[in-house]
Amino acid sequence: MGGPPAQQGPPPPAEVVQKVEASLQSATAAAICSGAGRQSTGVGEPCWREIWTHVGCSDSTVPPYTDWHNTQNLEVLIADASQWASLPDQTHRTTCYGENHPEL
Repeated sequence: MGGPPAQQGPPPPAEVVQKVEASLQSATAAAICSGAGRQSTGVGEPCWREIWTHVGCSDSTVPPYTDWHNTQNLEVLIADASQWASLPDQTHRTTCYGENHPEL
């Protein structure tokens, strides 16, 4: 989950970019991971779980907190999770919401 792609693909659709920006600017984003600033790295698994559910993904589908996550700052993690919650393809929908994901 997360991590840089092997090669850059096309930019996400405008509606996905808007959702990512909304997640980063929401009032609740400031309260995510108490004590961590937007540029904090190494936020840990409990914070990653909080981010994943903040963007609307299921608590039962939280991906493992890996070395990649550990090196990213809070802002990047929120943006990454927001993309998983917003991109319309089957892989992203299932990873975020589980097998019973909302229909596209």
